[in-house]
Amino acid sequence: MLSTLKSLIGVRLQADAASHEIEAALASARDEVAAATRDRAAAEAAYRDGLLSLEVADLQQLTTEQSVAVIRRDRAAALVEVLAGKLADAQAIEEQGRRRARYDAAAKAQAAAGKVLVSEYPKLARALVGVLRTVAAADLLAQEANEHLPDGVERLISVEGQVRREKNIPQRVLSDEKEHAWCRENGMRLDPIDLKDLVVDVGGTTGTVPSRIQGAAPVPVRVRSFRRFTAIPEAMGKNARPLASTLNLPGLRPSHHDFWRADAASSPGGVIQHLDEVEPQWGKSVSSTVQDEESPRTHVILLDEPANRAA
Repeated sequence: MLSTLKSLIGVRLQADAASHEIEAALASARDEVAAATRDRAAAEAAYRDGLLSLEVADLQQLTTEQSVAVIRRDRAAALVEVLAGKLADAQAIEEQGRRRARYDAAAKAQAAAGKVLVSEYPKLARALVGVLRTVAAADLLAQEANEHLPDGVERLISVEGQVRREKNIPQRVLSDEKEHAWCRENGMRLDPIDLKDLVVDVGGTTGTVPSRIQGAAPVPVRVRSFRRFTAIPEAMGKNARPLASTLNLPGLRPSHHDFWRADAASSPGGVIQHLDEVEPQWGKSVSSTVQDEESPRTHVILLDEPANRAA
């Protein structure tokens, strides 16, 4: 037991002991407290039982065992207290180490991302604006062509109308049947009440029904063919909002001119005109780099202390 305590005390003296090592030592020290407490109780019980039967030398041995057990218990209890504090310190240091590792990793990732942002974003923004210019130039040509269309052709629609618009869903026929019905000369079907008085001619496709006007001649009727079909009408595909009216590409910094704003222009000619105006300013500071320009301020600072205060 004493050798165990000695090794546990050695853990206390290790400046770089890890928390898991201290936890193991702390658990062993608590076991030592429990074992020494049991040994002391056993020695006390044996001493009481042997007061009238054992020799003095044997009783002295039992009191010595009690004293040793008390020392072991007290030393182990003191070690538990010290190791508990050391464990808390080690855990706090390790937690700071984990936080520092996360912080350093995040800072490293941000530095790498910042380089990508500075190098790639302006290039990608310029490329996207280049797409806007290409589309606008083609649509401008189409507008001019539509003003003087050759014979036999349809008007040209916008590039985005061709590429980005969802296609229509064609009409879907659910049923298509042919049927026959008795009709008046004007094509109106006979009411069921008229059919019971129908007089059919020999051919079976013509006949008469009584007139609803008293004394009038019978009304001629005949069998006509009908097509009955049920269908879901054609559904119009969705139109995409033009890129020029939805795309926002701010400058890399607040003082830089935007690569493109959604409200900059909408017509093909307007897109090209706006780009001609702003492209020379890309990447340059076109506004103040601070929120508000400060005015000069005068500050008076006392340099020498009063005599009574200096004393």
